[in-house]
Amino acid sequence: MTVKLRKKKIKNGGFSYYLDIYYSKKNRKYETLGIHVYKNDSAETKKRKKNIAEKYRAKRELELFDDIHGNRTRVYLNADFIKYYKKIADRKGKKNRYYISAFEKFADFTKGKIVKFSDLNESLVNGFKDYLLDNLSNNSAQIYFVTFKSIIRNAYKDRIIPFDLIQNIPGIRIHEIEREYLTEEELRQLAKTEWKDNQTRNAFLFACYTGMRISDLRKLTWDDIENNQIKFQQQKTKGFEYIPINDPVKHILENIRNDHDKPKGINNNLVFRLKSTNGYNNNLKKWAKKAGINKNLTSHVARHTFATLSLTYGVDIYTVQKLMGHKDIKTTQIYAKIIDPKKDEAIASLPNIFEDK
Repeated sequence: MTVKLRKKKIKNGGFSYYLDIYYSKKNRKYETLGIHVYKNDSAETKKRKKNIAEKYRAKRELELFDDIHGNRTRVYLNADFIKYYKKIADRKGKKNRYYISAFEKFADFTKGKIVKFSDLNESLVNGFKDYLLDNLSNNSAQIYFVTFKSIIRNAYKDRIIPFDLIQNIPGIRIHEIEREYLTEEELRQLAKTEWKDNQTRNAFLFACYTGMRISDLRKLTWDDIENNQIKFQQQKTKGFEYIPINDPVKHILENIRNDHDKPKGINNNLVFRLKSTNGYNNNLKKWAKKAGINKNLTSHVARHTFATLSLTYGVDIYTVQKLMGHKDIKTTQIYAKIIDPKKDEAIASLPNIFEDK
């Protein structure tokens, strides 16, 4: 059973709100609300009328749901949503820090006020979405909003709220961002430049040829390397990956085995013994500066370099998707847009009308 807010056109270019109540395929009815929005209404008036209509919709859905499920719903709707949210965020935040960050943003948005499950409506959710867009970059807001929506859906699955509040609320679209990567010439230049921290140097070059994330490099052991391939479970996606070892990777691994500057008291079965991510990235920036490369090197640049070089040298996009551990081919296609030699060839082949024949 769902109750949706609909619009019906009226004279003079306006519309009126009504409720579309869906019980089943053969059981559906409509209820007018008597709320009319006129063409000349101000934006503020239109917003106010929509909020009123949404409150009527939520109230009607609750009434109908309560008729079916009884008093249980009323008890849960008076419970504290903030406590529920925090409990789930603390649990899921152990593996995904965005849950905790999103919860903190929601706490800032509500300014310490008590939010009951009965207070959840489209107006509040859209208000939080606007708050995220106003205070974060678009892509960060998108990630935070996705985690927030999962909490709301969780409450619906737990039968605490009577309807899927998120169903009719559009998400935030991700904006494509420019991905920093090294060209083949820059990678050669960097590899030729000596650096005092062999751990950072070897790890970055290794990632440029395997596409592995720094989180996976940290836990990589020598036991994971056998039969001329690397076998590991991605920490982010939990998927198992197998990466073939080519000659550059063999060379890097040999350098690591021969490295006598090994920290004492650390598990020697680990391939890399890296500093904190900030320390690692700071080292990369200093190394790039010494090599004369004017790019902001971070751990992510290695993965981007692996993807662009692989596509440049003819590795098909689906293989790159698998090697990178991308769940969605659209993520891999971003790199194809960066390095698409066919585009360069097509542009270069356009006729020059200003050139004498």
